Amino acid sequence: VDCLVAVGKKSSVLHTTEKFYDRLRESRNNPQKMVNSPMLLADNIGDVLGEAPDILAKSMQFFLQGIGLLSGLPMEAGLVGLGRLSRAMSMEDADRPRRSSVLTSSSGTVSPPVVGSPPKSSS
Repeated sequence: VDCLVAVGKKSSVLHTTEKFYDRLRESRNNPQKMVNSPMLLADNIGDVLGEAPDILAKSMQFFLQGIGLLSGLPMEAGLVGLGRLSRAMSMEDADRPRRSSVLTSSSGTVSPPVVGSPPKSSS
C-alpha cells in the first residue's frame, strides 16, 4: 500500500509520526517497496493542513501522479512553473548560452559571441 505521510517540523506529533513511519518501513520485508511511501516534513510548520495547504496539495498531487493515479491531471495554474516542469523556454532557447561572452580579436576589435555550429565549408 502506497501512502504519503505529512507532518510539520513544529508539530507536537512529530516524534510519534516519525516512529510510525519508521515502523511502516520496518514492517516491509523489501526496502524497495517503500519507494512510493514518502514522508513530507514541512519546515517551520506545526499543522500542515492548516498552515500550508498549498504545500500539502502540491505534494499530494505529485505523489498521486507518481504512483499513476492522476497521470492525466493537468497542472493547476498555481503549480505550473515549478522547477523542470515549466516549459517557458523552447528547445532553441535552452540551447543558447546564458552568458554572452564577448571575444576580442588580435586587432582589438570586438566580435559578437559565438553561437551555434561553425559554418559549413563549400568545397
